[in-house]
Amino acid sequence: EEAATLFKGQMDADYDKASNLLVELIKINHDGSQLAYAASGEAYSSTRTIMFVSLGVVGLVVLGSMIFAMTGIARPINRITDAMKALAAGDTASDVPFAGRADEIGSMAGAVEVFRQAAIANKRLEAEAEENRRKAEADRIASQEKAEADAAERLRVATSGLAAGLKRLAAGDLAFQLTEAFAPDFEALRHDFNQSVSQLGAAMSSIAGT
Repeated sequence: EEAATLFKGQMDADYDKASNLLVELIKINHDGSQLAYAASGEAYSSTRTIMFVSLGVVGLVVLGSMIFAMTGIARPINRITDAMKALAAGDTASDVPFAGRADEIGSMAGAVEVFRQAAIANKRLEAEAEENRRKAEADRIASQEKAEADAAERLRVATSGLAAGLKRLAAGDLAFQLTEAFAPDFEALRHDFNQSVSQLGAAMSSIAGT
């Protein structure tokens, strides 16, 4: 009877209380699982969104890097290479691109610009040397022509003087003397002619006296 009373009385009340607590605990667990599921869904959605955004950012960065590599590195190097080829072919009038940049590309372009300036200086020196050679050759030819003209003039003066003396001599003028000085190369010839005329005149005078 005491057990029945205890079972139907206090234990029944405790059982109801425990049942209520268990139901409440089950509800709490169910609500918590629902919240956790919703939170995990939101976390998955957020993670997926962040992953897609990150992939997009990475793709943009990679694309930007490729564009930068093409426009900032490959294209300048190709243009510098073209400038080097043109310089090797003798084109020193075209400027070297990117020579003013402060990076490695600018250093490469600056080195090519040094070669271009050296080639320009070499061409200028070659042109000056050729001009000096032409001028020296022209001066040599002019000097040679002048020397030949002077020699011809000296010969003309000497032959003209001798011709005049021979005409006077042929006319019987044995007292004639070439008084106008010849060029140094022909001065001895003038003296010999005058001496010959004097000796001939003395001989003719002696013959006439005899």
